[in-house]
Amino acid sequence: MSDDAYLVRATTADDGQIWDTLRVYQNGDTLLDGRLYFIENFAQLNNLYTDDGTFHIVMGAVQGVLNASTSELIDNFPILYWNSRDRQLVEITSDAADSPSDTSTVTGLTALRPGNGLGNAYPQLSEGPNGDLVAIWQQWEDDGS
Repeated sequence: MSDDAYLVRATTADDGQIWDTLRVYQNGDTLLDGRLYFIENFAQLNNLYTDDGTFHIVMGAVQGVLNASTSELIDNFPILYWNSRDRQLVEITSDAADSPSDTSTVTGLTALRPGNGLGNAYPQLSEGPNGDLVAIWQQWEDDGS
């Protein structure tokens, strides 16, 4: 696994003379719940500032591992959300949608997909007229089989 993929937020108040950077996530970071994400592939990311000045990011992790301390199996395909106020990386897909329980579906999500759209992919973020955030993405279809 590559450990050189970073997601960084950079801001400047002096037209680029000095930059303040904040690392949002780096490949190899294992979260408190043991999850591990691979973010370097395909640039599946969207972001925006809301009227209150908060910066929001939504991204497809492309692939992940549910529990890095017990497995290396790619078994997690989440859409992730982060904002500059809370600074917490959160999965916004349901467990049923991002972590299929059967191995054949997990294998299918890595092999049968449109383009680079593994599992859940290509998220977009928008702010509604009342300040509500809306995220949409491509999601795999569970046909019940």
